[in-house]
Amino acid sequence: MKSNISLESLVESYLLENELTSAYEYQLDYARRKLEEWHGKQVLASELSDHLINSWLKDQQSKGNLSDRSRKNLRTSMLTIWKYAAERDLTAQPGKIRRVKVADKNPEAWDFKQLDSVAQAASKLRGKLVNGIPRHRYFPCLIWFCFETGMRRGDAFSFHMSWLRGNVVSFSQHKTSRVHSCRLTSETVHELEWISNRLKELNDAKWETPLAFPGCLTQLYYWMKQCRKQAGVDPNERNRVMQHLRRTGATAVEANSPHTAWKYLGHTEPALSRKHYIDRRIADEPILPPVTRANAG
Repeated sequence: MKSNISLESLVESYLLENELTSAYEYQLDYARRKLEEWHGKQVLASELSDHLINSWLKDQQSKGNLSDRSRKNLRTSMLTIWKYAAERDLTAQPGKIRRVKVADKNPEAWDFKQLDSVAQAASKLRGKLVNGIPRHRYFPCLIWFCFETGMRRGDAFSFHMSWLRGNVVSFSQHKTSRVHSCRLTSETVHELEWISNRLKELNDAKWETPLAFPGCLTQLYYWMKQCRKQAGVDPNERNRVMQHLRRTGATAVEANSPHTAWKYLGHTEPALSRKHYIDRRIADEPILPPVTRANAG
């Protein structure tokens, strides 16, 4: 590589050498574009400096156009690019880069009654998916499957009937490549088998992956939102689909058996699940001082 390589070319090289999710690929290039937009011109790897990046991060804070978490993601992504350049002797290693403070936020989840209401609404959906499976069979199965397993969206859609032995699912997580096992209820197993058999009858090549959604994700979000509207559960909220089911399941596990949700999520330690998945309003025992105020009157 030449010492005057641009950040754009540097990011392209990094993406070629590393297997990343499409979302993370976008985030890395987004950080590069935001820096160059602020700088007013193309940035070379050799121009990276503490002063440049700190001035950029400070300006992003003062403008207030981005959330703290978005600014932190920009910082993290830019450091990834910078360290990659430094490893190739294109620039010096990062020095003291100002940190972005992000206040802790309680992850929101549904309680079991809300979840059940959404699933019941899904069981009343009319019509069929493009593969011929009735919506009132597919969506409740998807909801309960995700709640019971804690699978991420991609893993749920990729679920293969061969992963199932009795009512235990064992699979390699796409994100972490770690093997994870979870248990299903007999009702969910029955629904998976019904959908799989029906797809086979319809000569659908994907009969062994019964939860693979045959339409675009926009359609999935639309029907899930219809279920929430009918159930009266967060009808106007965004992002109440697969990730929310994962948080709901993790919170239910934690409420029933403290300090175990990380196993359900397939994590290697509890800290991440506690910070990003457990709704403390539901899972934690409320704290109250032993002496309360006397009744008025």
